[in-house]
Amino acid sequence: MKDENPCKTFPTVVGLVHTPDTVTEFETYLQKFTGSEAAVAMTCGFMGWNLAAAISQRRAAEVKEFLAKFVTDAYEGDSDRVQLHALENFIETL
Repeated sequence: MKDENPCKTFPTVVGLVHTPDTVTEFETYLQKFTGSEAAVAMTCGFMGWNLAAAISQRRAAEVKEFLAKFVTDAYEGDSDRVQLHALENFIETL
């Protein structure tokens, strides 16, 4: 595992294009295209979607691993057990 905090290295939004607020907004925009443009728009749009999902899933796994190591290391010290248990419960939800 990397020693760096993965929470600090999430991908950032590219300001070149609008970022939809919902999946519905994204799909509605893609529906504006017709014919071969629609096929290209859908292909590229959902390739980008899949890339973002894959990056997010990898990052979530790294964050979970980082937090789990933090809890393990803290249990070896004199940290507050109640707070650590709450953090463990949170990690399980990721």
